[in-house]
Amino acid sequence: MSRTFIYPDLGDDPVAGYRDVRVPRTVKVAANFLVAANFLVADGCLLTETRNLPASPAMAAVFSVYWVAIRPFSGLIRQSWLAGIKCRVLAQPSAQQE
Repeated sequence: MSRTFIYPDLGDDPVAGYRDVRVPRTVKVAANFLVAANFLVADGCLLTETRNLPASPAMAAVFSVYWVAIRPFSGLIRQSWLAGIKCRVLAQPSAQQE
């Protein structure tokens, strides 16, 4: 499996460009982090989501094998990112007033 990263020209609208670009034998991966309202109180939360879109069923099979191998390490990295985001949010002056 090649680990080449492809950076196509996404044009003036990178969201639409990312959505519309089609590159054979690849998997698109997107991550999202969201600090929900009232994060500092019990009903607030910090959310993360990662989605993938394989270009073909064959790439889906390849990616699933890859994901099984990296998932535990990906989880550790994600926990580190979330802890860092939480620290930065809590360090904001507005966070200390609430």
